[in-house]
Amino acid sequence: MCNSELIHCLEQALLPKRVSPEAYLQRARVLRQVIATDGVNMGGIQDTIDEGWS
Repeated sequence: MCNSELIHCLEQALLPKRVSPEAYLQRARVLRQVIATDGVNMGGIQDTIDEGWS
């Protein structure tokens, strides 16, 4: 493998891919449906943050 091939492979693996806003939002919607958020609320989040400051 020559240097240009190696650079191309690294670019493909490491550089961010352009994603349309619609695809990005669709992925966010899917993740929201998959991730369990039972028992998570703003009060619990704030309590956890406050504990970290004490």
